[in-house]
Amino acid sequence: MPTINIKRPRCCECERLFFYSEKRPKKHHGITMYQGERFCLGGTKARRFKKSDAKIYVPVWCPKKVFPHVLRIYTIKSLLREIIFTSLLQENKNFVPSEMDYKLRVTGSTELDAKEYYTAGIYKNSIKPLSYEVVEIDDGIKPVFFFWNGNKLRYLPFFNKTKIG
Repeated sequence: MPTINIKRPRCCECERLFFYSEKRPKKHHGITMYQGERFCLGGTKARRFKKSDAKIYVPVWCPKKVFPHVLRIYTIKSLLREIIFTSLLQENKNFVPSEMDYKLRVTGSTELDAKEYYTAGIYKNSIKPLSYEVVEIDDGIKPVFFFWNGNKLRYLPFFNKTKIG
């Protein structure tokens, strides 16, 4: 199976990251903040990044992380779309499924992260997708989408969950 390049989420993309830049220390969100320190404002109380924490990527203690990961499977809304997908795949044409053609079929949980699911997850998981379905693995930070065409998974980096109708 080809390797996929799933980008690890970064704290700089999060709206809860706070960089304190004032010269005077100040008590804010239940903690004294000093100049040049980074904080996560995700929980009930601000949390200071330690020197041992990841500098770029999301730390282990991130309050947004969900474990076990949420597994959602989206199915095709109409039979007509399924017929079109079948004909396109038989002609070996590459196509990108549209978010508007799908609806939520089932929600569950999985111990596997996105890369593990891509390599062997369909066979290790109790919830199996049907042909032409989209699989979402959500770790609470950034969801990852795959398209299952019946015999292999394809990574969908630009699939937009908000457009699913």
